[in-house]
Amino acid sequence: MDNENDKQLNKKAKVLRTYTTDMAEAIRQDEVSIIKIALAEKARKEREELEKKAEGSNLTKTIFLLGGLALLVIAGVVIYFLFFKKTETILTPKENRIETFLSYDSSSKINVSNVESVSSLSNLINDEETKLSGIIKSFFFINETDEKEEIISPSAFLSLSGMRTPDSLLRFLSKNYLFGEYSLTGADKQNIPFLILETSNYNQAYASMLEWEKTMLQDFFFLFEIKLSEGKLPVSYRKWNDLVVKNKDTRVLYDEYGKSLLYYTFVNKNSFVITTDLDALKEVIDRMLTKNL
Repeated sequence: MDNENDKQLNKKAKVLRTYTTDMAEAIRQDEVSIIKIALAEKARKEREELEKKAEGSNLTKTIFLLGGLALLVIAGVVIYFLFFKKTETILTPKENRIETFLSYDSSSKINVSNVESVSSLSNLINDEETKLSGIIKSFFFINETDEKEEIISPSAFLSLSGMRTPDSLLRFLSKNYLFGEYSLTGADKQNIPFLILETSNYNQAYASMLEWEKTMLQDFFFLFEIKLSEGKLPVSYRKWNDLVVKNKDTRVLYDEYGKSLLYYTFVNKNSFVITTDLDALKEVIDRMLTKNL
């Protein structure tokens, strides 16, 4: 009887232990699940934050990348225009400039192959001057033969212009010379002619110029379109005076009213200028000296 009671008690105890153990195990498992869930949620949030940061970092990188590309494009454009365009301009000049005594603003080549008089030459010059611009205009007189062009010699130009140049001067003239015009603007707008000649013998050239003074006004009368007082002829003027222009000893011919008709001066030991206007003479001297520098 006692044994049966003991068995029943043991059975109840086992049942009770099993139930309690099961309940405890269930609770423990639930706690573990809750912790796992909490950890998983935390991990998810951390992962999302990392992904957001990564997205922000990628966006920043993309912006920096695009900005860098834009700067490279701008730099390339600037380099192209500063260097390549400049080089193209230098390599393809607008005109083939002929080197001469001074810098000039515009120029023209005049074919004188068929010119036989100073009046025809003057007409050609007048036609060409309307096409040119700037303060100093240069004219180069050429002969065209067999599709070639050659600048005529100074002696040929002086002869074509009707000059009675002394032979003592012609002998020492070099091949370089320039006929040009100085343009006045404003109310006194006009073109002042000038002629630059070059010599290899200063002393002989200076002496020859003093001799040429006797006929220089008549010789340059048509080419330079010199205007005289009414009723006067070029032969009437013979008296020359000394003047200093830009520290250069200059000879000047005045009319009876004190108006200057002709100037000439040696800018250096080789080159001398003949013109009709003081401002033109100053401009030519300045440009010749600047060119030499």
